[in-house]
This record gives sequence, C-alpha cells and structure tokens, in this order.
Amino acid sequence: GVTRNQVAGLEVVTPVGEIVTLGGKLKKDATGYSLMNLIIGSEGTLGVVTKIYLKLVALPKNTMNLLAIFPDLASAIGLTPTIMGAGITPVCVEFMDNASVQCVEGFLREKLPHSNDGYYVIVQIAGDSEELLEDQCVLIDEMATENGAMEVLV
Repeated sequence: GVTRNQVAGLEVVTPVGEIVTLGGKLKKDATGYSLMNLIIGSEGTLGVVTKIYLKLVALPKNTMNLLAIFPDLASAIGLTPTIMGAGITPVCVEFMDNASVQCVEGFLREKLPHSNDGYYVIVQIAGDSEELLEDQCVLIDEMATENGAMEVLV
C-alpha cells in the first residue's frame, strides 16, 4: 500500500522549533484533523520528522509478478480498474510507456518483448496460498487479454 497507510505516528519539529507528536501506537485515532497525513503529504516542507512509528506487516509466503504488454496507452491503463473490480488487490501495479520500455531496453542492452510498440503493465500479487495466486494469475491473464493485451508473461 501507500506510505501513509504504514505510518502509525510521527514526531515532528515544526519550522518554529516546536516538537509535536502526531498519531502514535494506538490502532484508532480518529479525533480532530489528520495532521499526520498532512505532514506525510508535505514531504518535509512543513517540518522535520524526527521519529516515525511504523506498522510492521509480515511478508506473504508467496508473490507472483505478471507483465501484460498492450498495443496502446488506453487499453494498458484500463487493466487496473478491471483487476480491482474483480476483487483482486495487487501489491503494486506499475505502468511503463513505450519510451520508458525502450530506455530500459537500452540500459539493459537486452531485447524486451514488443519494445518497439508495447506499453507495459506490471502487476504483483502476494498471499500465503500459492494455489490462490495461480488462480488470480489466470484471471488477470484473461482480463488483460480481453482488454487487448498482445502478450501476458508470469
């Protein structure tokens, strides 16, 4: 998930030198304005973060990555809402336009599939059941193909 979902609390030194503690170790803190999220979103412009309380989450036993290659931008971008609508929550979804694919190919000095005309969508899924992940891979493959993917690699 996004960084702000992993932060439970912050200690911040404001521009006037005050030390402020926001959030904390409690599971629920829903009173008042969400100043903690404001500080996180400001990326250091509203104060200096001196302490961070993070939520620790155990790593899943299994992960799988899929690369779906599309002929155009619209069909590539359309895959993510389709996946989310099917009830699959990926760990991450990354998009690479064709110019980025060609830059990576040049850097790696290795030929990538459909590098001359492909738009890449990389989907990572994770969980404890390898069988469930394989089923999700099949479903994502089918959705990508229905969305116009030229190729799907697991």
